[in-house]
Amino acid sequence: MENNNFQQTKYSPDDLPVDLYLELPEPSGSRNNISILFIVIGIIIGLVGGYFMISGPETVYYDPVAGMTFTQFLQAYPGPIATLGVACFGIGNAIAKSGHQKLVSELDKQLSEKLDFNEDDLPAGKMLDIQPLEDGQYRVSSIDIPEKSEQKSW
Repeated sequence: MENNNFQQTKYSPDDLPVDLYLELPEPSGSRNNISILFIVIGIIIGLVGGYFMISGPETVYYDPVAGMTFTQFLQAYPGPIATLGVACFGIGNAIAKSGHQKLVSELDKQLSEKLDFNEDDLPAGKMLDIQPLEDGQYRVSSIDIPEKSEQKSW
């Protein structure tokens, strides 16, 4: 049974599959770019710090009057540099995750407004499947939960 109604009625599990119009926010391009920037910078800084931890000298000698060169600085503090890289990587992942979480919470809010049930009310062995169609339209249907494949251990 297929319903192509886009009106403000609430659907029950018996009505599935249904086509719904959902107004989901577009992913923020600037947020995505900032997260990618932090992740790439974090990886580069972390690799530089890790490289100098592994291959750097035991002792760094420098002139106290002239100070350290850039390379000597990297050799003298590889641990904090690698930690800074890991922190940048974590910040980038957190920014990306927050954008994804906003999208998921908006989807959940709109589905709860249009569906008169939640996933727990579906028959055993079933789950909701949401497939995008076109122009903000989505098909919500009930599908069988895929069984976990048993892997052989050698």
